[in-house]
Amino acid sequence: MEGPNIPSASTEPTPASPVPAVEPAPQSTLATSGGESAQVVQLALVAAALVGAAALTFAMLSARAAGSETAEVPRQGSVRVSSPAVRARAADVVPDSTGWSHAHAYRWVSNHPRSVAFELESIEQVPVWTTKVHPMLVVRCLAKKTDVFVYTETAARIESEDENHTVGLAFDDNPSSVERWPDSEEHDALFAPDPAAFASRLASARHLRFTFTPHNAQPVAVNFNLQGVDTVVESVRKTCGVR
Repeated sequence: MEGPNIPSASTEPTPASPVPAVEPAPQSTLATSGGESAQVVQLALVAAALVGAAALTFAMLSARAAGSETAEVPRQGSVRVSSPAVRARAADVVPDSTGWSHAHAYRWVSNHPRSVAFELESIEQVPVWTTKVHPMLVVRCLAKKTDVFVYTETAARIESEDENHTVGLAFDDNPSSVERWPDSEEHDALFAPDPAAFASRLASARHLRFTFTPHNAQPVAVNFNLQGVDTVVESVRKTCGVR
């Protein structure tokens, strides 16, 4: 007797479902996308550089402005502390009949506290290399330090001994004496090496004859009428705290 027919598993493979093919993106699209990304990065770097440069410029300008508000004490031997602006710093302390003035004191002391300066033009002009000048005798207190110098407006002759220069000094009717004075950093002034002692000599005199030799020129002598110098020296001493 035959049993029921039991179906057996088919030995033929079942066909697999077809997998849809993925088409690659067009090459032109990929290249465009990469180029745009590079441009974005470059623009970002340029913008960051511009912002950094602007910040640095602002910081430099701010530092410069702050430095201009607080003037520094000039180095030893400097004559002009600022540009020669015409600016009075204090009330007159010498009579108008004298030749002394501090109307231009700002160029010698700027805005430094406890500072004052007086200048006295020579009686005559003197010839220097290619022009004529009007030297000035200046007595000042700058940052509690006394200075006395002759603003020659020209360089003095270079001498072989050292960096100082030979000057002749004659007070009133006294015989002339010779001293060695250093010049300024700008080479347009000659400084008394002992300003306090020289100020004392000025205070007791009525006339000064000052001799020096300009660069590439013959020796010249300038005369100063010292009327009122005692009041000037006293004012400078008080400002510097010297009695």
